[in-house]
Amino acid sequence: MKKLLLTSAAILSLTGSAHAVELDPSQCAQSLNRALCVYNMLHNLPSIPWSKNDSSDTKYNRFNERLKIVSRIPTSQATDQVSLLVAQGYADGDPKLKAASDWVCQKMRETPGAYIETCIQRQAQQEAIERKRKQDAKDAWDRTPLGRVFNSYFKYATLKLCFDVRLGYELIYISDYELDRAEEATKAIVKDAVSKDSSINTDEQWQKAVKHRKGI
Repeated sequence: MKKLLLTSAAILSLTGSAHAVELDPSQCAQSLNRALCVYNMLHNLPSIPWSKNDSSDTKYNRFNERLKIVSRIPTSQATDQVSLLVAQGYADGDPKLKAASDWVCQKMRETPGAYIETCIQRQAQQEAIERKRKQDAKDAWDRTPLGRVFNSYFKYATLKLCFDVRLGYELIYISDYELDRAEEATKAIVKDAVSKDSSINTDEQWQKAVKHRKGI
């Protein structure tokens, strides 16, 4: 059977250039709507409808153009495409794409559909990745001389607070001996850290630690 050569304006807006797609005419003739044809054309498009070097506005526009095409596909077929698009939006890191992905996921929560669970799962995965990234960054900072000074001061300030609030009571949280040991350990940590980074202002770090302790 002779192949039909299709060029879609929607594809042109997504890729920035005409993209020819070969389809069997019987596929469209047997379909009750154009959704299947659009779905098949999608498989001939780049998996990500924008490039990393595109501007934020270009990425946002191409995200929405792809979303419009995908929304014309029957729900059962659109599931993976919507989930993939949202995941790509989060993974890119662009603020406008993240906002657009958040909007799609919010709509999926409000409107029952086959891809609500998948969309939420994708978002949860991205949030888990972001939490790990932040935790890894904190762990790396904690190992620096500055991080060690701040954390040791913070822990000591917390123990000192526990000691002070029960001062004069028979029932105590922290004993004199435990507080003295904590003070000695803190001094040793700070001394070692300052020997590795003499630019550390210990008075400033102590004030920051006390302020942070009051904030908890």
